[in-house]
Amino acid sequence: MSQHLVPFVESQVTATVTRVDAVWDTYPEDNLKTLTHQHRGLGPRTEIGDGNTLIPKQDWNTGFLKNTDNERELFPFLSKELVKQDLGGRLLLSSYLQSVIFNKQQDIPGLQPCNHTEADTKILLHLADAAYQGHQIALVHTVGSDVVILALRWFASLGLSELWVCLGSAKKIRDISHSLCPVGTIYMPGFTTFPCHHML
Repeated sequence: MSQHLVPFVESQVTATVTRVDAVWDTYPEDNLKTLTHQHRGLGPRTEIGDGNTLIPKQDWNTGFLKNTDNERELFPFLSKELVKQDLGGRLLLSSYLQSVIFNKQQDIPGLQPCNHTEADTKILLHLADAAYQGHQIALVHTVGSDVVILALRWFASLGLSELWVCLGSAKKIRDISHSLCPVGTIYMPGFTTFPCHHML
């Protein structure tokens, strides 16, 4: 799993990128999404182990990700694997349950502890922190269209001068041409990403 994720992240990092944030859903026992999954029926349980477990591509959404225990184990594992990467000296932050881990020391009091369970809202906190740390332009990669709505609603409060959003999976990137000028500009020409999580 990580052997596919890490090269993908590295392929998205251009010369102008100085910081990368990976944001993941969390699944506490009493989470509404967890309870909904249990009500609808769970997919098969697959132990992540050392990360070399092969997940059948055709069962990714209908099988593996349908089991909350799989997701609960997968996302922290991928988070820890990601922050082992140097990325050419760039800062890499990754949400890890209610905290954030990183590939080099960073003062991030505004990001942890975090009781948000959905990556969709966590990403706004990461954007605000990036702006607080002096970043003015950000690109969000996501598969969730609701992130676009959240970005439009909260852009003026984030402190960024430009926010670019790329929507779709790595193989299916959709272009969204739209501009808005509340306090600055939000651009959404298109965005890519990992399934069920987000990268900034």
